[in-house]
Amino acid sequence: MTDAALPILAPGVQLPAAVRDGGEQRKNDYRAALSFERNLLLEMTKQLAKTAQSSDDEDTSAATKAYRDQLPTILADSLIGAGGIGIAASLDAATHADTDTAPGAKGQAS
Repeated sequence: MTDAALPILAPGVQLPAAVRDGGEQRKNDYRAALSFERNLLLEMTKQLAKTAQSSDDEDTSAATKAYRDQLPTILADSLIGAGGIGIAASLDAATHADTDTAPGAKGQAS
């Protein structure tokens, strides 16, 4: 699997070196962590969008409502497409802390 095989990452975004060098299972684990991070971001941005709605929402057009409903998904996908906010990387580091390719593992500089 190449970095391009991770469809949620934008072209040109590389996996962390430890993931790239860690084998197929490590890449699959990282993909699952990125999916978790995306879902978490999506739910958080949905809640954020709810708090940003005005009290005169009845007067808002259907087009405006439809656009506003798309914003959480667009924001979450954009953040993940750019490599995420670090949750997947933290999950990967914690899951693979005992391997030689983990950040700060024995034999590597932190």
